Amino acid sequence: MLNIKKLIQKIEEKNIFKASNNELIGVGKINPVIEEVNTNSVKVYSIHDISNVRFKDDTYKSRINHSITTEGEALLFKGSILLGDVTMNVLNVNITPTESEVINGSTTITYSCNGTDNTITMPILDNVISKEDTSIFWTSHILFNPYNDSGKDLRQTVSIDTSEEDSPIFISGNIVIKKFKTKPAIFSNLNKLSLGKNVNAILAFNDNGANTEFIPVKLTKSGNNSKMDISIGQGYNAGVIEIKNSQLLFHCSDEGGRLYNQFVISTNGSVISTDTNIINKAKMLYQKEYGMVGIAMKADGSPITEEEAKNAGFII
Repeated sequence: MLNIKKLIQKIEEKNIFKASNNELIGVGKINPVIEEVNTNSVKVYSIHDISNVRFKDDTYKSRINHSITTEGEALLFKGSILLGDVTMNVLNVNITPTESEVINGSTTITYSCNGTDNTITMPILDNVISKEDTSIFWTSHILFNPYNDSGKDLRQTVSIDTSEEDSPIFISGNIVIKKFKTKPAIFSNLNKLSLGKNVNAILAFNDNGANTEFIPVKLTKSGNNSKMDISIGQGYNAGVIEIKNSQLLFHCSDEGGRLYNQFVISTNGSVISTDTNIINKAKMLYQKEYGMVGIAMKADGSPITEEEAKNAGFII
């Protein structure tokens, strides 16, 4: 006869059972709560329900994201033999880093599970406040298509003296670009733009010859379906131009250290496509081994002339 009361009394010792002679016998234990703590994130796994999640009322509270889900976890014997699986409740907590004067901190998370409250401390690491460069930002490099190119060195030059080489993974593979810790002020202004809004810039083409063509353009914030997510490292910045179908696009880094938002390059501020004459020139340059493209922008996004760009050192 099953002695349910006895089993419950010893549930903290054994919670895996087998049937033997019409009885349940404890043969093992699954930890009822497992806490996984990392910098800027916490995960809690439990076979019990997780509820009543509370956060310390501090400066971090408004930036914290959390969710409770269920996940099937495999039970392995000796690390490889599958014994079965168990459904776990999972509390996911994370915080998005932001620029701050104090980059190291912590906060507490309290949750209810199996009739008790548990509190854990999540260490927090924010970003160092970037020194913004308010001068004209410019870059030039070999034109590329992230959907076709892999292992391509863009031979990029930028206006930031302290840049360093990196090869982040784009859609088709690694592309060699320049990244830098000093943030151009125009990047902040670009990333604040809402859909359809734009800034001014000057575009330049060079087919590896003596002549460079300069074209006043606008960089217009495109829709959410045009975003990329290319990691260049926390605290780093970068900006590149790509060709894709009927679009010439500029990417700049966000505070998360990734090439994310995209901006359509055009003369009329289109959110959809680049002018036909510009995209045709870009396609011709893309076919050449050293077809170069460049762009220059003022910190506030106001109109910029060819002479101003050249005086700022813009080379292509």
